Amino acid sequence: MGAKSSGTGSASPGRSAALRREARVRAARWLAAARRVPREDYTWVRDFEEVSGPARADSWSWCDLLFRPEASPHREAPAPRHGFHVATATTIDLLRHEYEACGLDLVVTEGRNFVLVEVTGASPEALAGGARHRAAAIRDVTQALFAGAGGGPGAAWAAPLRLAAGDAFELNAGADPLLLGRCAERVDGRICDGALQFLLYKKSPQRVGYLDACQWFDDDFRRARGR
Repeated sequence: MGAKSSGTGSASPGRSAALRREARVRAARWLAAARRVPREDYTWVRDFEEVSGPARADSWSWCDLLFRPEASPHREAPAPRHGFHVATATTIDLLRHEYEACGLDLVVTEGRNFVLVEVTGASPEALAGGARHRAAAIRDVTQALFAGAGGGPGAAWAAPLRLAAGDAFELNAGADPLLLGRCAERVDGRICDGALQFLLYKKSPQRVGYLDACQWFDDDFRRARGR
């Protein structure tokens, strides 16, 4: 990474391995939470203003930090499609954005603690190729979509890309997800069925750990929908 956060520092080899294991478990849990809610279980809105106020403001704030303006799910035109899912006994509060940007088809799923970006149309031949070709394809997508991907200060995008076991990859794998100090300081991802998935952490330096994923939407919004 280009500039170290005061919150993470450098980790010993043993601690780095433990961090990778912990991050994979957390990433798998969040991916499962997003996958648990099928597309048809979202309520689609004509205007993003219809979404719960706290979640709406949070989404605007984080997406402004994470995405390039032309690739943001909150750009004005062409407008993405927005939906929400209110937590149940087995699911968490989620937002979903579907749109096209930079010649790529995107589905962005947000929870209170993460942003999952699913990308299709990104050089399927390269993604199916060797490590060098896969790494180049991943870098091409990050530079097209994400703010700071050109090497902005504090971003994981400037860190070495680590191709992990199977089709997983990591940017700034040594950064502790519990102590991230800057936006996009660590990124986890994988190649799945020819598509790219990027998992970004909604982590502020003022907070250790993460928030209750089932309490993102406000109570009035939840009650109005029978929850």
